Amino acid sequence: MLRRWILSGVLASIAGTSMAQEDCGQTYVLKKGDTLLSVAQEYYQDRGKWSVIYYANEEALGGNLVDLPEGVTLDVPCIDGQKPIVAAMQAEEQPVVKDEEPVAKTEPVQTLQADPTPLLQDNADIKLLTGSNYAPFTQQDWLGGGMFTELVNASFESAPSPLPFSVTWENDWSKHLFPLLDEKKFDMGFPWIRPNCDADPKNERCVNFHFSEPVFEVLELLFAKADSKLGFYDDSDIHGASICRPTGYFIHDLEENGRLWLTNNLIDLVRADSPADCFKMLTDGKVDFVSANEFLGPSTIAEMGKTGAFKAMERALSTSSLHVVISKNHWRGTTNLYRFNAGLEKLKKTPRYSQIVDRHWKVFRDSLK
Repeated sequence: MLRRWILSGVLASIAGTSMAQEDCGQTYVLKKGDTLLSVAQEYYQDRGKWSVIYYANEEALGGNLVDLPEGVTLDVPCIDGQKPIVAAMQAEEQPVVKDEEPVAKTEPVQTLQADPTPLLQDNADIKLLTGSNYAPFTQQDWLGGGMFTELVNASFESAPSPLPFSVTWENDWSKHLFPLLDEKKFDMGFPWIRPNCDADPKNERCVNFHFSEPVFEVLELLFAKADSKLGFYDDSDIHGASICRPTGYFIHDLEENGRLWLTNNLIDLVRADSPADCFKMLTDGKVDFVSANEFLGPSTIAEMGKTGAFKAMERALSTSSLHVVISKNHWRGTTNLYRFNAGLEKLKKTPRYSQIVDRHWKVFRDSLK
């Protein structure tokens, strides 16, 4: 009989370089139908930990987050020096003495702290612009100003010849790209989704701004009613379905990679004023699915008081990447972008990147309770 308990829910770092941590990880060979969400659920009992697996295997996966290549061997890293839950339960398999009371396991008290910001100064060489109301990515009263803010800070610290920077919070996002960044009132802004500039080269973001390498990838998910019999294992499962996505949100992923869902009328795309309006339509049976990312969907459901009323499909619909942007007219644009990208690349090779991501996932998850 297995003695089962839930390991600490706090997400922490990908295994470091110590011998103890090297010994405690596992490997998993991808099978047909596997997703990052399903592998994370199996090994960590937490779908939200998909990023731990992804960033430990980014090269092996070829940057693919949606349709995973069958037969690829993944490293399933330790979290905070502890084995994945599957391994931990196997290690604890032992006979239980009859009538013996199970030993209770208590979770350690965790104190979450933001990263230090030694380069953050009011009067700095590089002036950064962001805004609130975009949790968990950027939120002024959030831990460290949000996940993305901490990743930007850590990237600049890891960059060659790191320079001090300042961060200004402007909560009217409509002012960020135009005029503030376009007129170089600030040097760089974050976080911004990069459109498909190959398919839409005239998009104003593509025309006017350079984008950093992806700082963070976000999964776009499909949500259905909890009692729905519909599934999403292959693109053909969606043909004929109605999907609600709020007005103003990008829809290029519905056409990419040979889907042509809109061109060939394979789905009914329904637009609503807000994510909450989409979920209301789902509740009323007016659509089959709601399209929302892994953060927006759960937070909207929680705000509506509908926790448990909906479920996310195991397979991600698509991904979107979040970037730092800088005006193409900025005289130091390419220099600053090179410095940031070099720091980001170095950061992603260290446990610190996952420590930041996982810490904020914990804060976000707790905020939904």
